[in-house]
Amino acid sequence: MACLSGEGRRIILWMCWVTNMLITTIYYILSFATTANLVKSYKLLNIAISNEVWRAPVAASLLGGLLVLLFNILSCAILIRKSIHKGGPGFGYGFVCSFCLALAFFCLLCGLVLDGFKDVVQDELEVKLPDSWSKVNTGAYLGTIGFAYLCFVMFVLFFFALVVFQGAVTEELGLREYWLLCRIPWCKLCSI
Repeated sequence: MACLSGEGRRIILWMCWVTNMLITTIYYILSFATTANLVKSYKLLNIAISNEVWRAPVAASLLGGLLVLLFNILSCAILIRKSIHKGGPGFGYGFVCSFCLALAFFCLLCGLVLDGFKDVVQDELEVKLPDSWSKVNTGAYLGTIGFAYLCFVMFVLFFFALVVFQGAVTEELGLREYWLLCRIPWCKLCSI
C-alpha cells in the first residue's frame, strides 16, 4: 500500500464499490422477480403448509433486495460526498462500514431462509402449478439463493476494503499526522 498515492487508493476503493454494486444489482433484480413469482404462485396453491409460512421466503426475498438497493444508493451518495469535499472518514463513512457488515449477515440470513424453502418450491410449486411456476422461475429462485450467499461474501470483502482504505483517506488529507500529534501531551496543536 505504501507505493500507492492517496488518490490511487481512492480509485481502488471506488473500483471495489463498483464491483460490489454490480454483483448486488443482479441479486436485487433476481430477488424482486422471485418475490413477484412467489406472491403470484402461493395464492394459487392449496398445500399442507399454511399460507402464513410463505411469508418467510417472500419477506426474505423482498427485504434482502430492498436493503441491498438502499445500501447501494446511500453508500454511493456518501462516498461521492467524501470524494468531492475531500472529507475524512466521519459519521457517514462509519455508517457505510457498519451497514455493510450488518447487511452481509442479513444477506446470509436471507439466503438461508430461501434455501430452507428450496425443496418446497421445487416439489410443490413446480409440480402442482406448471402453468404459473416454470423451470425458469425455479432457476430465478435458485439464482436468488446463490447471489444472496455471494452478496454475503462481497459485503464482507467490501467492509474490509472500507476499513483498509480508511487510513488512506485520512493520510491523504493530513488528518493522520494531526491525530498522531494530538496524542503527544506537549503538542501545541492540541491546545488550539
